[in-house]
Amino acid sequence: MAATEHTNKPSNSWASVLLLPKTLWGFMVVSCVSMLSYALYTEKYQGLIPCALCMTQRAFYLMLALTAIAALIHRPGKIGTRVYAAFAIVWADLGALTAGRQVWLQHLPDDQVPACGPSLGYMQWTFMGLSMPEWSLVWFVSFGLIAVYLLITAKDKPVTKQEPTIGQP
Repeated sequence: MAATEHTNKPSNSWASVLLLPKTLWGFMVVSCVSMLSYALYTEKYQGLIPCALCMTQRAFYLMLALTAIAALIHRPGKIGTRVYAAFAIVWADLGALTAGRQVWLQHLPDDQVPACGPSLGYMQWTFMGLSMPEWSLVWFVSFGLIAVYLLITAKDKPVTKQEPTIGQP
């Protein structure tokens, strides 16, 4: 075969496997369930009391996980993938708005924090210099970008010819 000819074989590189819809949906499920589990752990065993904004973000993580699970089970074609991705974008955007609001409140001077503002328990928890709401914002933006990628790159399912079974013409 000449050096300029290309084959129609699908690429099996690690990058192409990581960018498969089922891999990305699976990553979303595992990530969301892990974050929800850790949030419950910090609440029950570390004594961090979640505020209303924290609970709202948990709801959006749950909706993202359920959307991703549905996409994994359904394994849709182009239109279905776009529908699931659109829902994931909505949940990720709403989660990012909620987390962004919490980050904004977190950085207000003490005398400007509204009485109905979030508790300061989440300020005690940091990882690599970011608080829990800041990490939540990072994750929601990441999930939103993944969903946009899935929306843009959605493809039709390949048509496979089924072999006739015994007794069928």
